[in-house]
Amino acid sequence: MLSISQDGTIIAWDTQSGTIAHEWFAHAEGLGQGEDAYGLALSPDSRRLVSVGVSGSGILLEVWDLTNGVRRDAAPEGHRDSNMIACAWSPDGALIASASLHGTVRVWDALTFRQFDVHETGQRFPRARHLQFSPDARYLTWTDGSNINFWSRPEEDQPRRPLLQLKYDAMVNALSFNPESTRIVTAHGWKKPEDYVIRIWDIATGVVLALLTGHTAEVRHASFSPDGRSILSIQAGPDGRARIWDAVSWKETLSFEIDGGSGCFSPCGKYIATWGKQVKLWRASDGFRLVTFTEHESFVTHAAFSPNCEFLASGDEDGIVHIRHISNFI
Repeated sequence: MLSISQDGTIIAWDTQSGTIAHEWFAHAEGLGQGEDAYGLALSPDSRRLVSVGVSGSGILLEVWDLTNGVRRDAAPEGHRDSNMIACAWSPDGALIASASLHGTVRVWDALTFRQFDVHETGQRFPRARHLQFSPDARYLTWTDGSNINFWSRPEEDQPRRPLLQLKYDAMVNALSFNPESTRIVTAHGWKKPEDYVIRIWDIATGVVLALLTGHTAEVRHASFSPDGRSILSIQAGPDGRARIWDAVSWKETLSFEIDGGSGCFSPCGKYIATWGKQVKLWRASDGFRLVTFTEHESFVTHAAFSPNCEFLASGDEDGIVHIRHISNFI
């Protein structure tokens, strides 16, 4: 597992022992303070990673080779502003994407580091967020305010297609592809109760297939389950609540109170993790709380499962990371 901190340090953890396998100071001037900047993305073969931050030379995007210790592989140039940027690695390993909170999104060849494409927005404060590739690596999506942008990867010897933009009049707080890369789910809401909704979109047509209502506060998270049959949504605030929806009938199947406003499915689909003041592990089939982890003394900013679903890691505002073997607790 990997973690990155605001001081620019990256740590690769040995999950079996919970000890540090590799640690390096990746960005000399640390990371910026932008929202939704995850800081790093691992290649599908786990041999390389891309990270974002600020260095003495002003380069904000760096690629690291992990095959023999740690060494810098490349530093693609292009983003030169001082704000935090996000990065993503395509599931097929061929492309790297980077995004600035000023709204510029760039796509790079992951082997040659040649800039493949660039998209500039004309908005004054676009805040490019939620950068991610589709599971089939065909699309790259990000949001700027209430707009959802889709970059389509061109076929060989075919002209590049124009950017698809889905527009809605409320802030997009989160988005996620379904496993088939044919739909996305978006979470909405900020100040107006009528905007506390989830939308499911058809990517090919841009049509809204379903509108899911029932949350009573800002919806901060929405994602498809790994098998695509369910949708998890989470509302923030003191009345935090997670809801599970059937992805065919669009009906709510489960609802349970949580502590915090963030969560995710496990890669195997059996569990849901939520975090805020505490980290909690739930059974996805019936919403039963399996265990509450209380090790953190400060607010938990992120949690993640290992790809094999054996481990659950979480990090807090004090820079403390806890890694747990799930079988020890259930």
